[in-house]
Amino acid sequence: MGIKVVKTSSEQLKKLDKLKGFGKKKVVVGIFDREIAQYAVYVEYGWVQRTTAKQATFLNGVLGRNFENGIKPGIALVNPPRPFLGGTFLAEHDKWKKILKNALKHDWDPEMALTNVGTVAAEDVRQTIIKGGTSDEEFPRRSPLTMALLQAQSDGHKVSASSATATDQPLQLTGALLDKIAFKVV
Repeated sequence: MGIKVVKTSSEQLKKLDKLKGFGKKKVVVGIFDREIAQYAVYVEYGWVQRTTAKQATFLNGVLGRNFENGIKPGIALVNPPRPFLGGTFLAEHDKWKKILKNALKHDWDPEMALTNVGTVAAEDVRQTIIKGGTSDEEFPRRSPLTMALLQAQSDGHKVSASSATATDQPLQLTGALLDKIAFKVV
């Protein structure tokens, strides 16, 4: 047993010096607009809610139904999780690590390397939204109830009929979520 001393070149020392403070830096990908971020939480993790009498009356009114053939108080409304952030991370994090390693190997500035990773990661999240899932998982389509509500709203001109009812693909009604995907190096 022993200790082996490896000769270190001045070039290697310069690279190590350049990386000082790098451990304190990180790239954060997500949504930094509070209003859209609140919506994103519901999309990412989903939700379940029992309808109140007031909600059932409202929904039936929008759908042109009554309690006999419509939504009854107490039924569960379910929005399934569509993990566009966590799912993208799980599907793509190995690629992001390779990008970072490659950038650092080629003597990039650490902050520039993180900026490069953030740019790629944000675009990967956008692609997850556009495609309706990751390479590992397809997100649940919009439910028939959601489609009926969107159709009723488009008939009332609250949303564009073409964007609302043309597809049952989730996460793309207004484009607000897609537009707010960003990254920061902190």
